[in-house]
Amino acid sequence: MKATLKLKLMGIVWLMSVIPSFSKVMDQPSRLIVVDQLMTNELTTITRTYPDDKLLVLPEKGNPLAAIAVELKNQAFDEVHIFVLTKPGSIVFDEMTILADNINDYLGDFRQWRDLSGNSTRIIIHSATLTSVPEGNSIVSKIADFTGKEVIVQQN
Repeated sequence: MKATLKLKLMGIVWLMSVIPSFSKVMDQPSRLIVVDQLMTNELTTITRTYPDDKLLVLPEKGNPLAAIAVELKNQAFDEVHIFVLTKPGSIVFDEMTILADNINDYLGDFRQWRDLSGNSTRIIIHSATLTSVPEGNSIVSKIADFTGKEVIVQQN
């Protein structure tokens, strides 16, 4: 009888130690919301739409793809939402423009995303114009190939 009670108490103590760390993991945001400097005028609307998610406003200087990689290194996310200025067939970050003609220059940056994010991570690019021309579809396809992730363009 004493042994049974002791085992039950040990089980309770173990559960009490596990539950706090489990709830910390459960409280972590599952989405990374990336906002480029050129889109900060939309920041209020974006944060209202995604209030409980991790927000990354890209710095004014530097490689935006590397800044995203830093966040992916710190935590695994189910989805990475990218709010960036786009034009038909191009992604226009404050510091760089990604085109079908130059996307291979960023292969290393996108490959880093593959290595840092979870296997089921999805990348959502918010754009009304990116895929309105074949070059935009080519960019999306290349990002998917480079990252090994599903890439979706959400029409806004």
